Amino acid sequence: MRPLTLATFVAVLLLFDSAYSEEPEPLSAAELRSLLPETTSTGNTNFGSSFHAYRALDGTLRGRSSGITDKGTWEITDDGQLCRKWTFWDSGKRRCWIYFKKGDEYEYWYADRSGMRGKVKIRPGNPENL
Repeated sequence: MRPLTLATFVAVLLLFDSAYSEEPEPLSAAELRSLLPETTSTGNTNFGSSFHAYRALDGTLRGRSSGITDKGTWEITDDGQLCRKWTFWDSGKRRCWIYFKKGDEYEYWYADRSGMRGKVKIRPGNPENL
């Protein structure tokens, strides 16, 4: 077996480092607009209870968690953020997220990329009858 040259070793290190240090690319506005209308997201809240949120084509949002329901609005910004505002939940604050595809789930992060917020599965239609 031939010894590894310093140049080859450095090249391998650079390839390895770049493969694992790149930030994932979020879904674009076009990808979100194709994916999200008339779908239901299912995941878990920060408190561990499951939630379901249905996004209607007209921009209305309906959700249920722990038997409690709420409604609100949702939109996708031109820079690829999913923004929502519930009537009661989250004190009615407008919040925006960026989404990443991870296998059969999606991760959503704070729009400023300060960290992952959660994971959801996205299903077509309104299977939870929200």
